[in-house]
Formats: sequence, structure tokens, C-alpha cells
Amino acid sequence: LKMLRAAASFGAFSRPLIVQGCSKQRHLFPRTTSPESREDKAEYRRLNLVARGAASTVYRGVHRRSGRKVALKEFQRTIPSEFVVREAALLALCRSRHVVELVDVDAEETTIVTELLASDDLFERSRRGGFLSLSQARDVLRQVLVAVGTLHDRGV
Repeated sequence: LKMLRAAASFGAFSRPLIVQGCSKQRHLFPRTTSPESREDKAEYRRLNLVARGAASTVYRGVHRRSGRKVALKEFQRTIPSEFVVREAALLALCRSRHVVELVDVDAEETTIVTELLASDDLFERSRRGGFLSLSQARDVLRQVLVAVGTLHDRGV
């Protein structure tokens, strides 16, 4: 994470990415000739689809050794790895209980691994249960404002 912080501070995203104090570069999804064999050797196992956006797809996943449930945000191959590193650096800088936690990143495979949130997003929650009550809306807005305050405090 130190390198992520330095990268965010200086905008230097051209060096290989070292994650969470690792002493050498590593890949979450080792490059091989076939996607199937790469999946077999991967540090994280992809489960089901959570959401698809214009630039990335998010899957539920699990760390193979620890069993920790995670979210795998896989960017399209057309997205430059510098963009992935920049997003990971911002997540690392914005640690807060109101901002999703960065777990790991593989810039070459354009994948960011974050904590898996247990509940639906606000859109799904409101679609499933209708309108939020005034107290629910107040709680959600308070959390959003705390998160925005955290981002501002860290210069984002």
C-alpha cells in the first residue's frame, strides 16, 4: 500500500505495482495461454456476477487459501493498467468504514479486489422495498456525507 500511496501522491504509475508490502511483483491471475488454466491457478476464484458497467464487471469471489469473500472488479482489457492503479491508489488513500476496503490489485490483469459488501446497493434496496423512510434516508445521507468528508480530508 505504500507504493499505492506514493503513486497517488506523485502520479507515477509506470513502475510495476507491489501490493500490501510484498517483496516482489506478483499476479493475482497468472498469465497463461488459456483462460481456464489461468482460473485454476488464480489466487482468487470468481463466483457469480454482481454488476456490469461500461468499463468493468464486478463478480463475487473468494480467496482460495483463506476463504475470504471478496468483490473482483475486472476492467475491460482496453482500459490502461495506469487507470486501474490510479483507482486502487485512491481506494488505498481513502480508508474509512464508509468507503469500500481495497484488498488487493493486479494492474497487469486489470483487476481490483475489494471487500464484499453484505447488502444490496441503495438502488436495489429501494427497488425491493420501495421508498426509504425519513430516518433511513437520513442514515444513508449521513454515511454518504461522512464518506465525502473523508475523501475531501485526503485531498480527493
